[in-house]
Amino acid sequence: MPVTMSPDKQFRSGSEPFTVLQLQRTVTFATPLPSANYDLAFVATGLAISVTVTSKTAAGFTINLAIGIAGTISWIARET
Repeated sequence: MPVTMSPDKQFRSGSEPFTVLQLQRTVTFATPLPSANYDLAFVATGLAISVTVTSKTAAGFTINLAIGIAGTISWIARET
């Protein structure tokens, strides 16, 4: 089923490159969201990984990995 975005909800998206030695990366939005009340979704094409999020604020969040990868994780943050 397609996902529809409500026109009154803001979102941010991007991608973060990781190296094998990186287990954490901080994402800072170019423009903060109105609050820290947003959902996150991640895609890492061709990789089976576990992602956790810490330090979630209106200005951004931190991606944490259990193991190092050499690849890119794409993300979208949607205001709830």
